Amino acid sequence: MTNANEKMNFLVSNAKANVNLAAVCFQLIKSAPVDERPKLLEDFFVGYKSTPTTGELKLPITISDEEEHKYMIRYGKLVDTHMEELQKQNLSEKDFYAQLWTFICESPVLPNDKARIIALFDCAIDKRLPYFKLDRDRVLSMENEEYQDICKQIGDDTFAKLEFILNGDFDQKTEQASLVVQMMDKMPDYTQRCVFLTRIIAHYKHELLRMHLKMSVDALADD
Repeated sequence: MTNANEKMNFLVSNAKANVNLAAVCFQLIKSAPVDERPKLLEDFFVGYKSTPTTGELKLPITISDEEEHKYMIRYGKLVDTHMEELQKQNLSEKDFYAQLWTFICESPVLPNDKARIIALFDCAIDKRLPYFKLDRDRVLSMENEEYQDICKQIGDDTFAKLEFILNGDFDQKTEQASLVVQMMDKMPDYTQRCVFLTRIIAHYKHELLRMHLKMSVDALADD
């Protein structure tokens, strides 16, 4: 482990996960040797999201709350768009982080260090990171008519049972998961299992949307 890695681990383990942590880590990555920067960037994103922190390390306030809001409005969408374009290229993990860092550190659309720190922070809080290269050559694709036909093969009763399980109350998550796996094991082929999984994904996307709407309504009510 390099000195930069050790510093990164110390920071994410002891400072609050916010824009000022991103500011310190931005300078740390920037000052590291060029060949280490992509891995440090990846480690920062992983650590920011998953590392428990004591919150005891007080970092300097590089960007105020007001500045964070202003810069996020101005540059957040630009950063999101560029990151999406990189992800569509299905690069290797190393190349993705190398190109993302080059954008954050050198792009003329980010005119100063505060804009670049906000770009790093915007990526750190994005649910689409950390990034992984996917084997898209082997993904299952089908037209809507074929999808609906397979849904009919699976049957409304099966999907109703699935919803009953997903909405059920269980003592342990594994109990719920095991019931879903039992249903999948009974399906005759890979295609049906994939279509079945789309219903599970749709269920939880709907739940997340419902939660976000409720939070928005509650926030408006508080105002």
